Amino acid sequence: MRDAAAFYDRLARRADVRPDRIMLHGRSIGGAVAAELALAREPAALILESTFTSLESMFWRFGIPGFIVRDRFRTEDALKALDTPVLVMHGRRDNIIPVAHGRELGRIGAKTRYTEYDANHDLPPDWQDFERDLRAFVEPIISGFLPSESAVAVH
Repeated sequence: MRDAAAFYDRLARRADVRPDRIMLHGRSIGGAVAAELALAREPAALILESTFTSLESMFWRFGIPGFIVRDRFRTEDALKALDTPVLVMHGRRDNIIPVAHGRELGRIGAKTRYTEYDANHDLPPDWQDFERDLRAFVEPIISGFLPSESAVAVH
């Protein structure tokens, strides 16, 4: 988390960067880090790819009690507290983080868009679909229009 915050702060201080246009994109456990950072830095948008609802829930999946987790990374709680556009992408055949996590995250927040792919943990299965979905989410934000309603897409 300290590294992510330091990188964000360094980027935001650059003369050629508009801090109000910085978007965070995290994949797998990196999505949980990006969601936590979004709480502290208020990015223009947050993109989560193959991310879990909480680290505790992932530990329980493997029979490890969640209470022993020091850094819980509660992505679902972060999304509930954010007022920023969020894109959640997940593969329905994800063999590491079950698709139920992505679906749950996709239900949180008025500005959340959920896209599900016929893929495993290693998105994207089709770069054209992936790029199209990213562009559809990012371009309105860049142009100053913030999406105000949730959407779901399934490929």
